[in-house]
Amino acid sequence: MAGYANFSYRMNNIEIGGGVRVDHWEFDANNRDSGTTGNQSNTEVLGRASVSMFFDDDRSMVYALFSQGFEPGSFNAFNLEGENALFDIKPEDATQVEIGYKGRLLDDRLILTLAGFYLDYEGRQFELQTKNPLTGTVLEGIFNIGDSEQWGLEGDMVVSMHENWTLSAGFGYVDSEWVGGTEFVTPSDYLSDLSGRRPPNTVKWSATAALDYDQQLNNDMRLFGRLQLRYKGDASTNAQLWDSPGDDFPFWENPDFTVVDLGAGVEWNNWEFGIHVENLFDEDYYIDVQEFPNFAGSKLPGAPGYIIIGTLEQPRRVVGSVSYNF
Repeated sequence: MAGYANFSYRMNNIEIGGGVRVDHWEFDANNRDSGTTGNQSNTEVLGRASVSMFFDDDRSMVYALFSQGFEPGSFNAFNLEGENALFDIKPEDATQVEIGYKGRLLDDRLILTLAGFYLDYEGRQFELQTKNPLTGTVLEGIFNIGDSEQWGLEGDMVVSMHENWTLSAGFGYVDSEWVGGTEFVTPSDYLSDLSGRRPPNTVKWSATAALDYDQQLNNDMRLFGRLQLRYKGDASTNAQLWDSPGDDFPFWENPDFTVVDLGAGVEWNNWEFGIHVENLFDEDYYIDVQEFPNFAGSKLPGAPGYIIIGTLEQPRRVVGSVSYNF
């Protein structure tokens, strides 16, 4: 159950805003096999505040924003040996500060957005595997790893270069790391110091760009097309939560990739014919990779015997379409 209230007040070219959200959550769990249960609840009070300044006849603005968020707690399906309650997952809290600019320039031929942000996480939740400190078996579930901080920059623009051509582009940069003192026991019983490392699945650099063409040939026909480029830099993985001296895989990351898409079409009266090519150059890349215990295979002496699993993304694909509007 939640309730919230927001307000905003403008004085000339200055606008201030704020809000509060009160959120009560409760989680009950029951493992019927083991007879263990769990219950936790809390009431969260979250705040939001902003200040904006408008100029150029409200065509541009600068702003500053403060906000809070959280992920409720819950329970895993197991309990540690000797415990009569399910293993709990504590709430994850986040506090963010953002400063940015939004504007329409050059007689509206350029739309520009820029922002910088700082994000403070407490008790981050990750789904992974770890070692049961009592039995030595591997447990798979959601765990509160620790606290992290990240800051970054992002921006995008849309430029009308010609009555028929539009260029759009955007970028993102994130610098994220576990705070000092964050430690984790890997499945091989190695106490790993995560301080200063990027949390799993964090991409430092990303970018997009697209060129659009749109022309009305006559009253009955329109021609359009789009060339798009997507780039994602190397991403951190859960290897940091498995990494131990002498294990099968050293610390590794998911490599960067660039994907190009191309599409074109024609609109004629009530008909539309189109063709779209995804991943034009048939790039091989993974969007989801992680280390995982090789439960089915034997383990080499002195080695954990882990494997790397992943999701290979869509290869080149050509899609044709025909539409009729009535």
